[in-house]
Amino acid sequence: MTFRPFHLKTRENVQHEIKAPKAPSELFVKRGVAMDPKTYKGRKIFPLGEFSRFVVEEQPKLLAQVRDGHLDPATIVKKQDETLHLLTPTDIENVVGNLNRARTAMLDLSFAMSAAIFSGATPSEEAQRLNGLLAKKTGLPETMTFEKIVSINSKLPFEQMRTFTEGEMGETEKSFYYGHDLMDYKLRDATQAVAQSIQLIRTHEPEAVNVAIQLLSQAAGSMQEFVQFMRSFMEMPREHFGVFRQYLSQYPDGTRNASGAFIGMPRLHIRLDGVSPKYDQFLDEGMHYFPISEQPDIQEARKLAKDGIYLVALCESFVGSQKKELAKAAKAVIDQIREFRLAHLAAVSHHVPGALPEGLSGVRRRLSETTEEPILEDETGVLKGTGGFNVAALLGNCIRNDISATARLDAVINR
Repeated sequence: MTFRPFHLKTRENVQHEIKAPKAPSELFVKRGVAMDPKTYKGRKIFPLGEFSRFVVEEQPKLLAQVRDGHLDPATIVKKQDETLHLLTPTDIENVVGNLNRARTAMLDLSFAMSAAIFSGATPSEEAQRLNGLLAKKTGLPETMTFEKIVSINSKLPFEQMRTFTEGEMGETEKSFYYGHDLMDYKLRDATQAVAQSIQLIRTHEPEAVNVAIQLLSQAAGSMQEFVQFMRSFMEMPREHFGVFRQYLSQYPDGTRNASGAFIGMPRLHIRLDGVSPKYDQFLDEGMHYFPISEQPDIQEARKLAKDGIYLVALCESFVGSQKKELAKAAKAVIDQIREFRLAHLAAVSHHVPGALPEGLSGVRRRLSETTEEPILEDETGVLKGTGGFNVAALLGNCIRNDISATARLDAVINR
């Protein structure tokens, strides 16, 4: 039997608008004068008609006035309500009957409702009614999620992406979301490679294991690019992030908002490192905030890991001459993931001063010498990430898991 690695389907294979960034170095560069959405000449995607047009073209400008104290947020809610009431029953039926339109419509509604909520206003009853109707159609949560603000948003033409801010700040905000989508493609590549490698390793056929080692090399390469994207976020203007981040805070009722914590990393992390008590706790709490199509695979990975079917454990139990080479290939992937976590910590420290009270100095040593920390407790004075988690503890726990996994693989390699 002949085993062949799969072909990686990267984000670069997808057609981009001319203006869309493609590489880490292109994410946070100034692209000249920011385009006014009204002047955009391409195809305008407004599933909810004038309401969608308002969310894209007018709402970011009005929110700037609200932040400056020059406009009552109730004015925005009133305008949202007026444009929603322009929709006819047929208009709504056309949206409900088309899944892609319905998903984009929910993106628009989430931007509108978050604009109201985080400005201190209450969303209109019509916005809430239509949002609930579309939630039943799409299966998406009624609040903003990573899937909406990154995955759905980034499938729109770059100039048509939805934002809370305007001008240069709006361009930064688009790049922030789009950068996460570019990263997500690299992550999916790596996850697919690792998942297939696990299947091949379990056959114990030498040819299959050789292909698994090649796949792991591909996964390490994808994650190396993933790390480069993460490092590029250090170039994002901090003052811009501080403004649009307020609309990504935890909701007043405790519901978690869109967050990079809900990118599909568990699908890869669990297949490599297995599960730990605090990571399990994070997944129990956060599962329904992950992209809906990825949730079953996360649960499948958890189930397999609890049965001892994950890469580190497979390397430890493997019998054969390829054992050390296999462990080295697995370690190369985990090394890149650890570098991503450290780059993420550095970005958090840079963009959210005070989020890491102990700073970055000696962080690897400190994490290797301590045990997992709680991530859900409501501690006073702890700065939280956009998902409402203690981001320092969440990332720290993951790095601890990576350090432990690497030590186990080193034991195999040096045996």
